Amino acid sequence: VISKRVESYEKHKIDALKEKLPDGIEFIEKFKNTNFTDDYIKLRCVECGRSFDITRQYLDYRLKTGENVCLVCNPKKSGTSKIEQEVFEFLSDYGS
Repeated sequence: VISKRVESYEKHKIDALKEKLPDGIEFIEKFKNTNFTDDYIKLRCVECGRSFDITRQYLDYRLKTGENVCLVCNPKKSGTSKIEQEVFEFLSDYGS
């Protein structure tokens, strides 16, 4: 009985996720990471034709902010600001 409830709950979560996906992004599967601590979702981008794995939290963030969900067409940011990159480039050019 419990396994049927869990299965039904998981199906409902996946159906809700599919409804939130923008046009051009297809759901492939949902899975846990190696340590079973986080949900990952495998999606496919129709535009580039490639599939990619994204965490549920990062997918929610990209959907909320309106960013392109595809991690191939729109890779994660490097973690450095534009100003940091400009200073690095300036110093690299200056040292040459």
